[in-house]
Amino acid sequence: MKSIRERVTEPFYYLKDKNSEKSTLIILASNHRKGKRFVYSTSKKIEPQDWDEKKRRAKNRIDRKDLKDLNEFIDELKLLITQVLRVDQTIEHKDLKNRLDEWQNRGCKKSVMPSFTEYMKIKIREIEDQNVKDFRTILKYRSTINKLVDYEADRVVSLTFESISDKWCKDFISFLRGRAESGISDNTLNKDVGIIKLFMKYAAKDTIIIDGKEVHYHESNKYLDISIKRVKTTKQFLKLHELRQLMNHRPIAKSHQVVLDYWLFMAFTGLRISDALRFDKSCILDIDGKRVIQLQTFKGRNVKDDTTVTIPLLPEAEEILQRNGGELPKPLSQQKHNDYIKLIVAKAGITRVDEKHKQSINGPSKSFTVNVASKLSSHSARYSFINFMVNNFKIPLMDLKKITGHESIKVLEGYEDGDHLDNAFNVGSIIEEKNNEQSEIEAKANEIEELKEKLRRLEQDQNKEKRDNNLKAV
Repeated sequence: MKSIRERVTEPFYYLKDKNSEKSTLIILASNHRKGKRFVYSTSKKIEPQDWDEKKRRAKNRIDRKDLKDLNEFIDELKLLITQVLRVDQTIEHKDLKNRLDEWQNRGCKKSVMPSFTEYMKIKIREIEDQNVKDFRTILKYRSTINKLVDYEADRVVSLTFESISDKWCKDFISFLRGRAESGISDNTLNKDVGIIKLFMKYAAKDTIIIDGKEVHYHESNKYLDISIKRVKTTKQFLKLHELRQLMNHRPIAKSHQVVLDYWLFMAFTGLRISDALRFDKSCILDIDGKRVIQLQTFKGRNVKDDTTVTIPLLPEAEEILQRNGGELPKPLSQQKHNDYIKLIVAKAGITRVDEKHKQSINGPSKSFTVNVASKLSSHSARYSFINFMVNNFKIPLMDLKKITGHESIKVLEGYEDGDHLDNAFNVGSIIEEKNNEQSEIEAKANEIEELKEKLRRLEQDQNKEKRDNNLKAV
């Protein structure tokens, strides 16, 4: 496999004078030859305020068709230089300039079909401009692209749309497993394959201009056969008594306290990290003396008819807000939240071990003995909420579904993961509770029957006394 230093460096754009008060040239650059940067003037100009320095492209504005056209131009030019460099990384700068000039001189008409990997890059930039996906989703897309780029470098191929098939998928999976020192989960591979199929589906609908003709990127259906099954793995969580133990823990490091407050707040509200990060005081409502959290969930905002969740504000969540002035503190990076919570839980003295932790590494899931704290993440807080709601508070799944925002009970059942002993105790408690209720009902029924019998006898005695008095009167 080629090292990072040997891979083709991604070409990029920058402004000739980003501080200019007037339009300035857009420059294309590439570091494909060690120690020598290739610089090319696109001849296109733009106002600096219309340039997105982070994305290195024109800003996305609905009312500006000129900016949209400009982005299409620089995407096509970047695609061309990338394809040229894939074939020959040692190409002389003057020859590369001539290739780009030639492309521009014939009206910028696309003459080659991009590889599947290059199409994915273009499509992701389009999705980013439309702002319809969460940044974490974009990161997952880019992660899959990086794997495809590494595969192309290792196999010395350029992936075409027609090459995406079941046979290719098996080789791609073999490549990924071969380079993963500690193994790779089938569920991770399932996500990569799902993303590849999604972009193949996009490409089947999208069109491209080839020598002046509009054609679809592909008409292949071989990609429909690629798949890898998900396997059931263990979702670790903390039990209610462990959550309360954690509530009393006070980390020394301020950063650890921030992570702990976020995690516990999610554990007692069921919020995802994406929603907890958007929470503020305005999300709390007082309805008939009861305080609740109401917000629109971020996940599913583009596919669900109703993303509103209303969550009871439990005392523990209220306590966390009170010690932070009514809001949550400024968060750390998501990676640090995931890393620190493992350390925090361990330092709090929570040492529970799961001897049947199921994990997938290069194939079917296998059971391992693990310390629960070592497997926690931000999302484990949500698992914890669902588990104590079901196992301790015995909230019906249909009611819990409205609180968590899940679309179906089937999805919700996947989060519930109480062990057999806990389940036996819970079922036993429910039966005992129902038996006690039934005993109380029967006892009250007996009391009522006894009262009825007393009333009947009293009525009989009164009637007898009345008859006796009548006879005496006669």
